Amino acid sequence: MTDAEKRIAAQHDYEFGMKYKDIAEKYGVSFNTVKSWRSRYGWVRKGAKKGCIKKSKGVHPKTSTDVAINQLNNSNLKDKQKAFVLECLRLFNATQAYINVYDVDYSNAKTAGPRLLENVGIQKQIKQIRKANLKELVIEPLDLIEDVTKEAKADISNYLDFDS
Repeated sequence: MTDAEKRIAAQHDYEFGMKYKDIAEKYGVSFNTVKSWRSRYGWVRKGAKKGCIKKSKGVHPKTSTDVAINQLNNSNLKDKQKAFVLECLRLFNATQAYINVYDVDYSNAKTAGPRLLENVGIQKQIKQIRKANLKELVIEPLDLIEDVTKEAKADISNYLDFDS
């Protein structure tokens, strides 16, 4: 029996109420294969109500980064320029970002990368995405400075016990 024949016969059994486990044993396939067939080929059991409302999966609200990336996709930058923006944000290095996106050697990238970074459209997109990322953090720069100051002034003996 070929795989297609097994699948069709398994569908028939499923539609008449046979359990996944029993179908898998009958046709010598795994439990997950039967489940995969059901979802891929849209099997429905006989007597199942048509038009039943499926519980929808929860949708996460768009974050400000998603909005900024949407703006990047809707911008008039070319695809490689958009990729360059994302690489720059990831690496903080225009030369390496240029190498990764345009697939050129270092000598070309060390001049072309910073030159491309001077493009006003690219600068605008980088600023927007950085601003969106900062909003998501919900941490103000002064909060960070305060935390670093506390760490700098901390006394290690408050946390460790030295036996003398």
